[in-house]
Amino acid sequence: MNFEQAKSKMQKLVTPERYTHCLGVMEFAGELAEVYGLDAEKLRFAGLIHDCAKSLPDEECLKLMARFGGADETVMASRGLWHGPAGAEYAKEHFGIDDEIYDAIFYHTIGKENMSLFTQIIYLADVIEPNRDSEFDWAEELRELALHDIDGATLAALNNTITHVIERNMVMHTESIKLRNRILLNRRK
Repeated sequence: MNFEQAKSKMQKLVTPERYTHCLGVMEFAGELAEVYGLDAEKLRFAGLIHDCAKSLPDEECLKLMARFGGADETVMASRGLWHGPAGAEYAKEHFGIDDEIYDAIFYHTIGKENMSLFTQIIYLADVIEPNRDSEFDWAEELRELALHDIDGATLAALNNTITHVIERNMVMHTESIKLRNRILLNRRK
């Protein structure tokens, strides 16, 4: 599927606000790809479609997640996390993606301890793309940091997300904590 077809499909799948967010993730992921020497077109495509399951009905998300045996207990406890794993399955079927994009979509909401740089870029771009400035007063600062210290920006994004989750007394995925610990341990070496 080419970019124009994917854009058209995404416009029909998500709300206008979500589509604007996806375009922001697409652009910032492409910018980060160029900085870090990855395939910018592939990262832009992943950024564009990363939220493809965001507006799907619960029943459809559950069916999609059942394809790989179902999401773990923590993901199931937070409806806001379903669109990652469900979206990976949806994108596989409807956008013809490969394993690298599948992984990036699957983990874009929680991260994972040993994620690839490709997946890390989608995770981070989702949190700090320019349209998030009205939601997160720290997003612009982290975008600047990400251009020269992706792990530092990811760590700061994780810290902000974890604080947000704690303040709302929500469940926190252990992969987010493992990712944070991995970055901290690597930075101490």
